[in-house]
Amino acid sequence: MLLLEKTTNRSYRKIIVICDDAVLKVITGKSWASAWFKAFDVEIMHVDW
Repeated sequence: MLLLEKTTNRSYRKIIVICDDAVLKVITGKSWASAWFKAFDVEIMHVDW
């Protein structure tokens, strides 16, 4: 999606959906993954199974 934004000069809504609580903690805490998602405006959604 990031490449598509660059090549088309458009903006897209980017969403990652997480159902694992441990993964959610990692990517919303203080980690490189969290910083990456924030830097590229990726929304993080949590769903319960």
